[in-house]
Amino acid sequence: MCRILIAKASTQTGVGLLEKLVDLHLKASENDHLLASLTGGDGRHCHGYGYLLLVDYGNGWTLHYTRFDTADYIKDYEKACKANLARMESESKHLRSILEGAKRAILLLHSRRASRGMPRGTLNAHPFAANIARPRENGELFLIHNGSVHSEPLAKDLGLDPDSYTDSHLLTLWIATKMEKGLTLRESLQEAIRFTKRAFVVGVVYIGPTGVDVLAVSHLPADLDEKRIAYYKPYLVNASGIRAVVSPTIIDLAAEKGMAIEPRFFNGILEI
Repeated sequence: MCRILIAKASTQTGVGLLEKLVDLHLKASENDHLLASLTGGDGRHCHGYGYLLLVDYGNGWTLHYTRFDTADYIKDYEKACKANLARMESESKHLRSILEGAKRAILLLHSRRASRGMPRGTLNAHPFAANIARPRENGELFLIHNGSVHSEPLAKDLGLDPDSYTDSHLLTLWIATKMEKGLTLRESLQEAIRFTKRAFVVGVVYIGPTGVDVLAVSHLPADLDEKRIAYYKPYLVNASGIRAVVSPTIIDLAAEKGMAIEPRFFNGILEI
């Protein structure tokens, strides 16, 4: 259970709007009415945070990759939650400072609410990364995920212990393995949808020898109840100089501010 932002800004105007979306993502992580309706009151996504940012000031891409969860060293639930929120605020400010003056940017941004029984800690924070080695092509895959997938068949295919990894981490490794065996990124994502348990809202960035691919995927099972649909359903944002897929709470906050972002519900596989 997470709040996500998948974005590609192609102009300085788009980068400026992306900075505003980063701020809204923080607010959605601090207090989310849609999450509170599912948990019975706690609307905080405070179990981990991370981002993959590619930023270009005019001389090519520079990569920034950050993720953390203070549960690594703070074992008290409430203290770790508050510490994560405090660091999320400082990291969001830092992220916006990196974006200042950029001509274009690509961003995967994620704040986590760990599902019951899932392991905590920085190693389980998103985005997950995987190296991909193929004949005449090496690349790196980054993935964020909102929802849940069936861990057991993924782990079985990979020869791994399902209890040692989060479902999203297994999903990342499974997609990377499929790509190493010759499938395209889009084909791998399409195959992975069949493992959906509760929701499959995924953003990926693949950095290869010929460039950068950014894809978003949305699949909500037909039997999902109304509250969970309201929480999980992603929205596509098309605005001046930017294309993004965001969690619904961000759309609610943007509407309160009167932002002209023309959101619409997104389902399927889309190149950002």
